[in-house]
Amino acid sequence: MKSKALVPLVVGLVVGVIAIKYTMDTVNAAKGAKNTDMVSVVMARSDIPSTVQITPDVLVVQETPKTPLLAMDAVTTPDEIINRVALKSIPQGVPITMSMIAPEGTLPGLIVRVKEGFRAVGVKITESSGVGYLIHPGDWVDVIVVMDVKRRAKSETISRVILQRVQVGAVGQLLNERHTEENGNRVAQTVTLIVKEEDVPKLHLAQSRGRITLAMRGAEDLALNNPAETTGSEVFGNDEGEENKPQDQQADSAMANMLAQFNAMKNQLGNTDQTDAKAQEIKEPEAQHEPKTVTIINGSTKEDSEPSIVHVTYRDENSMEVIEVSEGDRPSTPRRRRRSSRRARPPVVDRASYDVDEDETIQENNSEPSEDSE
Repeated sequence: MKSKALVPLVVGLVVGVIAIKYTMDTVNAAKGAKNTDMVSVVMARSDIPSTVQITPDVLVVQETPKTPLLAMDAVTTPDEIINRVALKSIPQGVPITMSMIAPEGTLPGLIVRVKEGFRAVGVKITESSGVGYLIHPGDWVDVIVVMDVKRRAKSETISRVILQRVQVGAVGQLLNERHTEENGNRVAQTVTLIVKEEDVPKLHLAQSRGRITLAMRGAEDLALNNPAETTGSEVFGNDEGEENKPQDQQADSAMANMLAQFNAMKNQLGNTDQTDAKAQEIKEPEAQHEPKTVTIINGSTKEDSEPSIVHVTYRDENSMEVIEVSEGDRPSTPRRRRRSSRRARPPVVDRASYDVDEDETIQENNSEPSEDSE
């Protein structure tokens, strides 16, 4: 029984010793903190907007313990940054460091935010396209364009994200987030975006051919996704009333049907040789030409001699091929199959084939032989 009664007593003594030790260590630590070295640090007396020139009235010097938490480039005297330009917004009570200050010689204004390789481009906005005029300098936005394009000889409205995570450099003529009573109710008609050099033509083209809309995004959102695009047919459906069916799918379906019909026709015709034979069978017949007869009268200077008459028949009026030669008063010309609608041209006669005297006369016989002579 006595041994059991001693256990709580021993435990209580141990806990008391630990408590005393902890209290003494805390007191000693507090005394040591009072002896820590102090250092002067320049802080912001009030909010300092970005791109503005720093004046003495917005600065205050305070003593603070020199600890490892203090930045290595902390400003210790106001003269180091007076008349310099703030590179970023500095909240009230924050120790100012040199990384918050623009390089010496930098002029105040938007140029402070335009880094190397970037450009400042103005964009027109409305209440709906400018997030209800709630965009402020320093915000991050995505740029969306709505425009009409021609696809397969048909105009279609599209909406496409062309730029992502673009910083707003200015809203109207306002370069910082601080609003005063004079400009607090002023509605800005433009915003200035800080974009990469290669994106400037893209932004100008989108603004000239379509309508620009800005979508605000969080400052911590660093994701750059694949640019999204939506067409009018996806939102409102096509002309036939089928909703949510892209026009490209309809074109692909029509092309597939046409290819199927072509393959079916090819199977019916057979191989290529059979197809060529079919093509020759349906080929238009060649135009038939009428034969042409020329009458040659051979005269003589002798009194007793009589002139001889020779009829030469050619295949057609443009051919030199002789198909028949006859003698007599009237040529034996084959019956014409049809009457030519155009005027015949005189054929070329080979005079060397016949003995023609000086008074030889050549005449064409283009008249239709009468039924009595036949």
